[in-house]
Amino acid sequence: PMPDLTPDSLKAWLLVQLGGFRALAQSQGVPVDQVRPHGALYSAFYDNPDVARIVAETVYQFDNWMTLVGPAGPLMEQFEQELGVRIGPEMHLGKRYDQNC
Repeated sequence: PMPDLTPDSLKAWLLVQLGGFRALAQSQGVPVDQVRPHGALYSAFYDNPDVARIVAETVYQFDNWMTLVGPAGPLMEQFEQELGVRIGPEMHLGKRYDQNC
């Protein structure tokens, strides 16, 4: 489950993670052009649209050319249209999907 963080705290935590990840990758000559949340953050795209929106907004703010990979469906499409964030929808073979994702 997601820890109880204020939206501002979650955003700050995400920016630290994104910055650290990009710095590590760049130090090894590896470009970073997409990110995929994992664990509770990824589950938020199914369970907590408010948290998912903060993730999408923060990725876009961090780098508006970066692609956010997440579950295919209307929520990701909404973020792309409303926020401008680039999305990389993914689906998992063998998983059952409903109308939300």
